[in-house]
Amino acid sequence: MSIRQSLVQFRGEDHDEELNLILQQLGVKLSLTECITYLFSSKRTLKPFLILNSLFLLVLLSGKFAIDYYSVEVFIHFGTNISESQASNISAILGLVGSLFLVFLVRFMKRKSLLILTTMMMMVALIMLGVCSYSHTHRIQLLSDCNWLPITCAVTYIMAANMGLSFLPVIFISEFYSHQVRCVWGGITLALSNLEMIIVTQLLPEAENKIPNYYLFWFFASVCVCIISFVCSYIPETKNRELSTIFSD
Repeated sequence: MSIRQSLVQFRGEDHDEELNLILQQLGVKLSLTECITYLFSSKRTLKPFLILNSLFLLVLLSGKFAIDYYSVEVFIHFGTNISESQASNISAILGLVGSLFLVFLVRFMKRKSLLILTTMMMMVALIMLGVCSYSHTHRIQLLSDCNWLPITCAVTYIMAANMGLSFLPVIFISEFYSHQVRCVWGGITLALSNLEMIIVTQLLPEAENKIPNYYLFWFFASVCVCIISFVCSYIPETKNRELSTIFSD
């Protein structure tokens, strides 16, 4: 008889918090089959899995991979004598700097606050990138002398994405999933994220050929709005909280 079955027999219902505590104290590691079975055993165990995988999907739809490619074009077009390799290096360095800021910010800011802040920065940058693209496409003179604006937007987006939204979901794997199931559930989450990435990378080139860039930027900005709403509604605060209390509300 398993520990869960024993709890059900003597308590009359599932006690996930008590079960997690017992497993942690015993140092028990569940098998692959047990981890998958445990995932679908109750709404309480399925909830963090669904929330985190939904967040990974929204992050993917916020346009990071598209903007990483587009930012290179921005640096080449609006920079001064910058080659493609130099532009790629600048984009990579900005991502590195943003992730270093994350190391500092994640120690002092709440997870939800950092998610919302960085997503808002990404949203504003995407809106303005859309405006710049629309102005350039339709030859509107209003922004003709503002070559610094698309570069600023690209830098802001890359920095903000790496400061929070791109990497906090990975941190949530260790904060949403218990020690006994973390390897399996985390592996499934990352595998699904990579599968979604493959699908998006296949669809994105076709979308870029059929849809103007400014529409794509504004779509990504609308996804950022959805992310902010999703974070406020469903993402619990995990900083300095025990795992058993995170989803108890």
